Amino acid sequence: MQYYEWLELEIQHEYFGGKNKVLLLDFKAEPIAQLLRDHNVLVRPNDGNFHFSIGDTAGGGAIADLLQALPTCIFMVLLIDPIFYNYTALPEIAQEQCFLFQHD
Repeated sequence: MQYYEWLELEIQHEYFGGKNKVLLLDFKAEPIAQLLRDHNVLVRPNDGNFHFSIGDTAGGGAIADLLQALPTCIFMVLLIDPIFYNYTALPEIAQEQCFLFQHD
C-alpha cells in the first residue's frame, strides 16, 4: 500500500507564543478509530503537531479521489495540562454542548 501525505494539523495557543503542549487529539475512540481504519488513514503526532497520511490499497489512485471518499472526521481534543483554564478564557457552554472547529 502506498501512503500519501494529506495534511499537518497544528494547534496553537497564543499564551505559549504559538507553541502548543496542552492538547492531545483522541483518535482511539469510536467511531473515529473505525473510520480511520476503514479509509487507511495514519495519524502521527510530532512535536505537538499531527501528520495525516492516507493509504491507497488499489495503487495508482489520485489523492483527491481518496479524500473524496473520506467522510467528515470528528475527533475529541483532550487537555493534558491540568491548569489549562488558568490561562485560557473559553465561553461557557452547557454540558450537552461542545465546541466544533472545522476547516472548509
